[in-house]
Amino acid sequence: MVNIRETDRRIYQDLVAYAAMTGNADLATTLAGFGAPPYRDFPLTNGMIWSYYDYIYEAYTPSETYERLLTEAAPGFYGLAASEYDLMNKANSVRGLFDTFSVLYPQVYDVDLRTDATTLEVPVWILDGAAELDGRRDLALEWATQLDAPMKRVVTYDDAAHSVAFEQVDAVHGLLVDEIIPATIERGE
Repeated sequence: MVNIRETDRRIYQDLVAYAAMTGNADLATTLAGFGAPPYRDFPLTNGMIWSYYDYIYEAYTPSETYERLLTEAAPGFYGLAASEYDLMNKANSVRGLFDTFSVLYPQVYDVDLRTDATTLEVPVWILDGAAELDGRRDLALEWATQLDAPMKRVVTYDDAAHSVAFEQVDAVHGLLVDEIIPATIERGE
């Protein structure tokens, strides 16, 4: 995310607007109870807010490969049913999520790539899911237009949202093999 603070604010506002537009009084009351971000209780309130994201995601259809692999793997809630995880891996997976949002998230909360990373000395490919939440996508596209890099490309996938590399696994594999690897090998990256 380009700016977590701004992303959280925009997504919250989008949820409030959705509740008003659809007359969802329960959602409006819940959101009012949370108040606008930022939240001091990482990751609790953010986790609860995330449970409402499906209301504002655009409809899209991930690739057949993604759907097949997801069905075959049957990872369950946050991957906890993944067959390759033993009990310790499952506990560490949950712990890692909590650490990410209680330790890492606050450390990067004030980072804004639009001002803090305006120039990169490496090639940049941004995998853009057209169905991603506006609060994330708009900032990423804005940053992409401002970014100065030796090579820069935004690759948009209509049938993807937040997890482009998984949702469009075959297309992203093709991009890596056909474009990114050759371009970075030529540059000695």
